[in-house]
Amino acid sequence: MLKHLQSMKLYEIESLPERIENFHLSEVNNYDEYILEEPPRFFSEDEQAWIDFSVKEVKYLINAHEDMIISESKKDNKKYMPIAGIQDLIDFFAIDVSDDKCPVYYGDIEDGEFRRESSSLDDFLRYYIRKGDPEI
Repeated sequence: MLKHLQSMKLYEIESLPERIENFHLSEVNNYDEYILEEPPRFFSEDEQAWIDFSVKEVKYLINAHEDMIISESKKDNKKYMPIAGIQDLIDFFAIDVSDDKCPVYYGDIEDGEFRRESSSLDDFLRYYIRKGDPEI
């Protein structure tokens, strides 16, 4: 996990908020089988939108969407960093690491923009996701 945090620092981020470091060092594995509380509109009612917080997924998102992340960070005067992918989608969730609360944003690839979803990482984890049912 330390390598992942170091890769985040490559984006000219001198220091990461303590909250995101704690999440990646000690909490991320608690969220292995989580889904969005409200799946995207194009998911059927019985589908679950699985969230992937894994290091592998976050590294993929950083590499795949680097141009959008950097350009939107400059445009919005924020420092977006991917935090999770969404099953079967190219869209993803990112946090603003220039804010100690780590607000969560939805990275909409089609629109090329970030939309604020939650005022903090803690609120996102508490209210926007829940444990999924692998049997569905």
